[in-house]
Amino acid sequence: MKTTPIHWVTGGNVESSSFLIVRIKSLLAMLLLTAIVTVGEAGSPSVDVSFDQLVNHPERYNGKRVSVRAYLVTSCAHCRELWASIQSARDSRVRDSSFQNWISLGDLKSGRGVSKALSDRLKRHEYDGYVQVTGEFQYKRMTAHTLLTGFGWGRLNDKQITNVTHFQPLGPRIPAQTN
Repeated sequence: MKTTPIHWVTGGNVESSSFLIVRIKSLLAMLLLTAIVTVGEAGSPSVDVSFDQLVNHPERYNGKRVSVRAYLVTSCAHCRELWASIQSARDSRVRDSSFQNWISLGDLKSGRGVSKALSDRLKRHEYDGYVQVTGEFQYKRMTAHTLLTGFGWGRLNDKQITNVTHFQPLGPRIPAQTN
């Protein structure tokens, strides 16, 4: 006695079995396409890196996908910056330095890695706190000739993480109190 799974599922109706085969093929094609798009958007695997490594050796990571833990400040007028710690963010407003020890937070990938509520808080400059961020690291060496061609507000910053595909708060909001 020879029984096929399709015959069993469709009750022997040939039209139904053809329809079922087409549906299964369509479903498999959609799953394959989704997997390809997801891999394409995510790009190469990310490199776990410390904040200090990114700041001290930006050339090494330029153009690479990185994952980093940092303190994010969005509460000041033009802020959207990642810092090593809350203390370094607070100290930055006290003394100026020609060395940029922060990283701009660039674009978040639409619909990926961040909730709408958190995205809205970022847009309203209402989030300061520790985060885990995964995205593309970009570095541009700033000179007198390249001034105002960088990243962030006024294009003044030499480093950014953009095309963010993962963004996760690591605890409660902690106001920077830098104003």
